[in-house]
Amino acid sequence: MSKRKLQSMNRRSFMQSVGALSASLALGCNRSGRAGAAGASRPIRIGILATTDMAPIVMAEKLGYFKKNGLDEVILTKESSWSNIRDKLLIGELDLGQILFGVPFLVYSGDDSAGKVIKIALTLNVNNQTLTLAKDLAPTVGYGHTGGVKAAIEDIRKRNTSRPPTFGQSLNGSLPDMLLRSWLAASKVDPATVHIVTVPPPQAVAKMKVGELDGFYTAEPWHEVAVREGVGFTHYASQDMWQDAPDKCLAVNARFAAERRDEVKRVAKSVLEASRWLDVPSNRIEGAKAISERAYVNLPVDLILPRFEVEARFNLGGGLGEKQFPPLGALAFYKGGRASFPHRSHGVWYMAQYVRFGLVRNPPDYNAATDAILMQDLHREVAGELGVPLPDDDMTPFVAQIDGVNFDPHDVGGSLRRYA
Repeated sequence: MSKRKLQSMNRRSFMQSVGALSASLALGCNRSGRAGAAGASRPIRIGILATTDMAPIVMAEKLGYFKKNGLDEVILTKESSWSNIRDKLLIGELDLGQILFGVPFLVYSGDDSAGKVIKIALTLNVNNQTLTLAKDLAPTVGYGHTGGVKAAIEDIRKRNTSRPPTFGQSLNGSLPDMLLRSWLAASKVDPATVHIVTVPPPQAVAKMKVGELDGFYTAEPWHEVAVREGVGFTHYASQDMWQDAPDKCLAVNARFAAERRDEVKRVAKSVLEASRWLDVPSNRIEGAKAISERAYVNLPVDLILPRFEVEARFNLGGGLGEKQFPPLGALAFYKGGRASFPHRSHGVWYMAQYVRFGLVRNPPDYNAATDAILMQDLHREVAGELGVPLPDDDMTPFVAQIDGVNFDPHDVGGSLRRYA
């Protein structure tokens, strides 16, 4: 079956699953109110997944910011996968959710879902994605360079005749998906010659352990788990591929955004306050303890904290030693307001990569997409009320280190031609 046909089938399956999804409420793992009647009286439902970048949403609840901003009934629902959150945001079973920044752009520009809108109120965090490879590859490829990758992948191909080299990523169109493909391209490996599969982050270590994956690119803390269990080693952190890449966002159901904008603003204000709180170094331990609870990440604090702290320290595994990042050089939630602002240029970059790697057949209308998805006016209102400075680089060209291309959001065609 051709790659194009397979992608088309996957997109059709996605849209069928959206239509078939039950409209019943998900059980909340954490409640600040009780289920109420439909309409404005019912609680606000926010979906989260077991990754450390859920922290601003969780801390907005635990620090009382939701209630302070007039939201007495908020339910956080712990979902099993990013696709669950995406689908429930589309049909309105969730009002808001933590999701990968690129996903609303693929939904909008996808061949079988074109024009469907999931809104973005703010960026939840930058960085926090990692590429882990199977431990036996450590001597060949090491950390932070692509020199030995092609030879290692060819060796996998020769040793394992039952399947092609297989790499997991969080969800089609996400930062892990795009940077995984960029890493392969930079390594002189055609992404079409390997198997790229979607794996919910909490399942990735188990799948590598049983030999289903040669590597996976997802969010923390699951890479720390892979290192501690001796299953894999850290080959790249996303900040070494693209410094301050937008990772997760606070996404909003389009109808909810239109009909209950004031409540969206109150949620965004609460989450932005929590983001600012989390970037204070002394608060990270409390944040790690909070998200370690069973209702959230459900892992011991000592597995979360090393890559969660403001000055993150990665035990790379595979005999490669440690990697120390400067303050806020790894996971950052606020970063003086720069990390929280949803940039138009970032949305354009994601859509350009969909064209580059064949995830969409036709180039989308980049301006129409960013206008439809990004709630920048709402973010500016919230930032103004909180005294949060706004960045002035909304459409400024930038370079992702992994490919070295100067990406100009004003000239997408020219930027695409610069990729090898």
